[in-house]
Amino acid sequence: MPATCLQPACDTVRIGGQRFFPFIELENSSDRVDYLVVRGDAEPSVRGVNGKPGGRHYDEFMPDEKKKCILASPISEGGSTTGFIFESTSKRKYTWLGYISP
Repeated sequence: MPATCLQPACDTVRIGGQRFFPFIELENSSDRVDYLVVRGDAEPSVRGVNGKPGGRHYDEFMPDEKKKCILASPISEGGSTTGFIFESTSKRKYTWLGYISP
C-alpha cells in the first residue's frame, strides 16, 4: 500500500541518531474527502488519504553519520537517475514520489 511520510522537512535534518517517522497510507483515488496532491518529476498525482486508524504507521530510519540527515539511494536506469529509495532500519523500502502541494 502506498504511504506518505508526514514528517515536516525541518524535522528531518540535524538528526543525531535513529528516529521514527510517521506515515499514512494513500489510495489511488481522488474520490475521497481527504486527499493529497503529490508533485514529482511527472504530472501531479492526486491520492486519497486512508483516514482509518490502521492506515497509519511509524518506521525507523538511521541518519547519515556525517550529514546528520536521512539519505536516499538513487534509482538508475540507462545511466540516468529515475527516482530515489529510502530504506528503514527494518529494511523496508520507500520510494520518493515527490513533494506534497499545500
